[in-house]
Amino acid sequence: MGEALIAADPGKLDTILHQLERLHKRLDRVEMERKPEWLLLAEYAKHVGKTERTVRNWIRAGEVDSKRDGKALMVRISPAA
Repeated sequence: MGEALIAADPGKLDTILHQLERLHKRLDRVEMERKPEWLLLAEYAKHVGKTERTVRNWIRAGEVDSKRDGKALMVRISPAA
């Protein structure tokens, strides 16, 4: 296959190049954090828009995973939550 040639305004190409360079610089500054697997009960309840009592009921019914971390009750975040 041969190379395809297209006509383009050099000024517009310079603008696009400048925008790409700015975007690249912004992406270099991004620091990503891993999403936590476990949240405190209150945080989880807020995350799913329910009361702590509802989440405790789910835990008792086996609908969500939980664990103790010292005195703190932690709830596992499901991918659908």
